[in-house]
Amino acid sequence: MIAIKAKCAECGTPLWGENLNKRGDLYYCPADFERLSPEEKAENAKKVREYDDYKKMFDGSDSELVTDRHFSSSSGWVLNSQWTVSGGKASYDGTSTSVGIGREDLILHSFLTYRVMFTISNASGTPSINFVWGTTSSGSSAFVSPYHQFTNFKVGRNIIDGVTTSLTQGGKYLILTARSSGGSFDIDDYSIKYPIKGV
Repeated sequence: MIAIKAKCAECGTPLWGENLNKRGDLYYCPADFERLSPEEKAENAKKVREYDDYKKMFDGSDSELVTDRHFSSSSGWVLNSQWTVSGGKASYDGTSTSVGIGREDLILHSFLTYRVMFTISNASGTPSINFVWGTTSSGSSAFVSPYHQFTNFKVGRNIIDGVTTSLTQGGKYLILTARSSGGSFDIDDYSIKYPIKGV
Protein backbone atom coordinates (compact mmCIF):
# COMPACT_ATOMS: atom_id res chain seq x y z
CA MET A 1 0.00 0.00 0.00
CA ILE A 2 1.03 3.65 -0.53
CA ALA A 3 1.58 5.87 2.52
CA ILE A 4 -0.78 8.83 2.75
CA LYS A 5 0.14 12.31 4.01
CA ALA A 6 -2.78 14.37 5.34
CA LYS A 7 -4.09 16.48 8.22
CA CYS A 8 -6.83 15.68 10.71
CA ALA A 9 -9.96 17.48 9.52
CA GLU A 10 -10.92 18.25 13.13
CA CYS A 11 -7.74 19.34 14.93
CA GLY A 12 -5.21 19.78 12.11
CA THR A 13 -2.72 17.21 13.42
CA PRO A 14 -0.35 16.04 10.63
CA LEU A 15 -1.04 12.41 9.64
CA TRP A 16 1.18 9.93 7.80
CA GLY A 17 0.61 6.24 7.12
CA GLU A 18 -1.13 3.55 5.08
CA ASN A 19 -4.31 2.98 7.10
CA LEU A 20 -5.48 6.42 8.17
CA ASN A 21 -8.94 6.87 9.67
CA LYS A 22 -11.20 8.39 7.04
CA ARG A 23 -14.80 9.57 6.71
CA GLY A 24 -15.86 10.49 3.18
CA ASP A 25 -12.95 12.47 1.74
CA LEU A 26 -11.62 13.62 5.14
CA TYR A 27 -8.96 12.08 7.39
CA TYR A 28 -8.98 12.05 11.20
CA CYS A 29 -6.52 11.43 14.01
CA PRO A 30 -7.39 8.47 16.27
CA ALA A 31 -8.81 10.69 19.04
CA ASP A 32 -11.17 12.61 16.77
CA PHE A 33 -12.13 9.52 14.82
CA GLU A 34 -13.26 7.86 18.07
CA ARG A 35 -15.76 10.70 18.53
CA LEU A 36 -17.58 9.71 15.34
CA SER A 37 -20.95 8.04 15.76
CA PRO A 38 -21.29 4.27 15.15
CA GLU A 39 -23.20 5.08 11.95
CA GLU A 40 -20.39 7.31 10.69
CA LYS A 41 -17.79 4.64 11.49
CA ALA A 42 -19.83 1.99 9.65
CA GLU A 43 -20.17 4.27 6.62
CA ASN A 44 -16.43 4.95 6.71
CA ALA A 45 -15.63 1.23 6.78
CA LYS A 46 -17.99 0.66 3.84
CA LYS A 47 -16.29 3.36 1.76
CA VAL A 48 -12.86 1.89 2.50
CA ARG A 49 -14.02 -1.59 1.38
CA GLU A 50 -15.57 -0.18 -1.80
CA TYR A 51 -12.39 1.75 -2.59
CA ASP A 52 -10.27 -1.37 -2.10
CA ASP A 53 -12.64 -3.30 -4.39
CA TYR A 54 -12.39 -0.57 -7.02
CA LYS A 55 -8.58 -0.63 -6.97
CA LYS A 56 -8.50 -4.40 -7.41
CA MET A 57 -10.53 -4.15 -10.62
CA PHE A 58 -7.56 -2.74 -12.47
CA ASP A 59 -4.68 -4.75 -11.08
CA GLY A 60 -5.38 -7.95 -13.03
CA SER A 61 -5.53 -9.96 -9.81
CA ASP A 62 -8.40 -12.15 -11.02
CA SER A 63 -10.00 -11.95 -7.56
CA GLU A 64 -12.83 -14.30 -6.61
CA LEU A 65 -15.95 -12.41 -5.54
CA VAL A 66 -18.35 -15.18 -4.57
CA THR A 67 -18.16 -16.27 -0.95
CA ASP A 68 -18.94 -19.99 -0.58
CA ARG A 69 -18.85 -20.63 -4.34
CA HIS A 70 -19.27 -24.38 -3.67
CA PHE A 71 -22.51 -24.01 -1.67
CA SER A 72 -21.25 -25.53 1.56
CA SER A 73 -24.05 -23.74 3.45
CA SER A 74 -27.28 -21.88 2.70
CA SER A 75 -26.06 -19.01 4.90
CA GLY A 76 -25.48 -15.80 2.95
CA TRP A 77 -27.53 -16.87 -0.05
CA VAL A 78 -30.77 -15.10 -0.98
CA LEU A 79 -33.05 -17.46 -2.84
CA ASN A 80 -36.60 -18.04 -3.97
CA SER A 81 -38.59 -21.03 -2.70
CA GLN A 82 -37.95 -22.85 -6.00
CA TRP A 83 -34.26 -22.97 -5.09
CA THR A 84 -32.49 -24.87 -2.33
CA VAL A 85 -28.85 -24.95 -1.22
CA SER A 86 -27.80 -28.31 0.20
CA GLY A 87 -25.16 -30.99 -0.22
CA GLY A 88 -22.67 -28.72 -1.97
CA LYS A 89 -24.99 -27.52 -4.72
CA ALA A 90 -27.82 -25.12 -5.53
CA SER A 91 -30.89 -26.85 -6.97
CA TYR A 92 -33.70 -25.36 -9.06
CA ASP A 93 -36.95 -27.36 -9.19
CA GLY A 94 -38.14 -26.08 -12.59
CA THR A 95 -41.62 -25.04 -11.45
CA SER A 96 -41.57 -21.23 -11.92
CA THR A 97 -39.94 -18.68 -14.22
CA SER A 98 -37.75 -15.70 -13.27
CA VAL A 99 -36.97 -17.04 -9.80
CA GLY A 100 -33.41 -16.98 -8.62
CA ILE A 101 -30.51 -17.12 -6.23
CA GLY A 102 -27.75 -14.67 -5.29
CA ARG A 103 -25.19 -13.71 -2.65
CA GLU A 104 -26.13 -10.97 -0.22
CA ASP A 105 -22.47 -9.96 0.25
CA LEU A 106 -21.54 -9.73 -3.45
CA ILE A 107 -20.42 -6.23 -4.53
CA LEU A 108 -20.23 -5.39 -8.24
CA HIS A 109 -19.95 -2.09 -10.10
CA SER A 110 -21.63 -0.63 -13.19
CA PHE A 111 -20.24 -0.83 -16.74
CA LEU A 112 -17.39 -3.26 -16.10
CA THR A 113 -16.62 -6.74 -17.42
CA TYR A 114 -16.91 -9.69 -15.04
CA ARG A 115 -16.16 -13.34 -15.75
CA VAL A 116 -19.00 -15.56 -14.55
CA MET A 117 -18.39 -19.31 -14.32
CA PHE A 118 -20.78 -22.03 -13.17
CA THR A 119 -21.15 -25.78 -13.54
CA ILE A 120 -24.55 -27.30 -14.32
CA SER A 121 -25.50 -30.91 -13.55
CA ASN A 122 -28.59 -33.12 -13.20
CA ALA A 123 -30.54 -31.15 -15.82
CA SER A 124 -33.96 -32.43 -16.92
CA GLY A 125 -33.90 -30.22 -20.03
CA THR A 126 -31.81 -27.39 -21.47
CA PRO A 127 -31.18 -24.95 -18.61
CA SER A 128 -32.25 -21.37 -19.37
CA ILE A 129 -30.64 -18.67 -17.23
CA ASN A 130 -30.72 -14.88 -16.96
CA PHE A 131 -28.85 -12.49 -14.66
CA VAL A 132 -30.69 -9.52 -13.15
CA TRP A 133 -30.27 -6.72 -10.62
CA GLY A 134 -33.10 -7.02 -8.15
CA THR A 135 -34.84 -9.51 -5.92
CA THR A 136 -35.10 -13.28 -6.17
CA SER A 137 -38.30 -12.99 -8.22
CA SER A 138 -37.89 -9.80 -10.30
CA GLY A 139 -35.32 -7.35 -11.59
CA SER A 140 -33.69 -5.60 -14.55
CA SER A 141 -31.03 -7.08 -16.81
CA ALA A 142 -27.62 -7.08 -15.14
CA PHE A 143 -25.57 -7.57 -18.32
CA VAL A 144 -25.71 -5.98 -21.75
CA SER A 145 -26.20 -8.00 -24.96
CA PRO A 146 -25.80 -10.89 -25.53
CA TYR A 147 -26.44 -11.82 -21.88
CA HIS A 148 -29.32 -9.37 -21.34
CA GLN A 149 -32.03 -12.05 -21.53
CA PHE A 150 -32.63 -15.74 -20.87
CA THR A 151 -29.89 -17.81 -22.50
CA ASN A 152 -29.60 -21.57 -22.86
CA PHE A 153 -26.58 -23.13 -21.19
CA LYS A 154 -25.05 -26.59 -21.43
CA VAL A 155 -24.62 -29.25 -18.77
CA GLY A 156 -21.05 -28.91 -17.53
CA ARG A 157 -18.80 -25.86 -17.20
CA ASN A 158 -20.11 -22.52 -18.56
CA ILE A 159 -18.11 -19.29 -18.82
CA ILE A 160 -19.35 -15.85 -19.85
CA ASP A 161 -17.69 -12.43 -19.86
CA GLY A 162 -20.54 -10.05 -19.08
CA VAL A 163 -20.52 -6.25 -19.09
CA THR A 164 -22.68 -4.89 -16.28
CA THR A 165 -25.50 -2.40 -16.81
CA SER A 166 -26.22 0.45 -14.39
CA LEU A 167 -26.90 -0.83 -10.88
CA THR A 168 -29.56 1.88 -10.53
CA GLN A 169 -31.81 -0.11 -12.87
CA GLY A 170 -32.54 -2.80 -10.31
CA GLY A 171 -32.30 -3.79 -6.69
CA LYS A 172 -29.50 -4.73 -4.35
CA TYR A 173 -28.47 -8.17 -5.56
CA LEU A 174 -27.08 -9.82 -8.66
CA ILE A 175 -29.50 -12.71 -9.12
CA LEU A 176 -29.09 -15.81 -11.28
CA THR A 177 -32.64 -16.58 -12.44
CA ALA A 178 -34.06 -19.63 -14.21
CA ARG A 179 -36.91 -20.26 -16.67
CA SER A 180 -39.25 -23.19 -16.06
CA SER A 181 -39.26 -24.23 -19.75
CA GLY A 182 -35.59 -25.17 -19.30
CA GLY A 183 -36.47 -27.73 -16.65
CA SER A 184 -34.84 -28.43 -13.32
CA PHE A 185 -31.06 -28.46 -12.78
CA ASP A 186 -28.29 -28.14 -10.19
CA ILE A 187 -25.40 -25.69 -10.00
CA ASP A 188 -22.32 -27.32 -8.47
CA ASP A 189 -20.19 -24.18 -8.25
CA TYR A 190 -20.65 -20.48 -9.01
CA SER A 191 -17.77 -18.06 -9.52
CA ILE A 192 -17.57 -14.36 -10.42
CA LYS A 193 -14.17 -12.75 -10.92
CA TYR A 194 -12.76 -9.35 -11.67
CA PRO A 195 -11.78 -8.81 -15.28
CA ILE A 196 -8.86 -10.95 -16.35
CA LYS A 197 -6.16 -8.89 -18.06
CA GLY A 198 -7.00 -8.42 -21.70
CA VAL A 199 -10.75 -9.02 -21.23
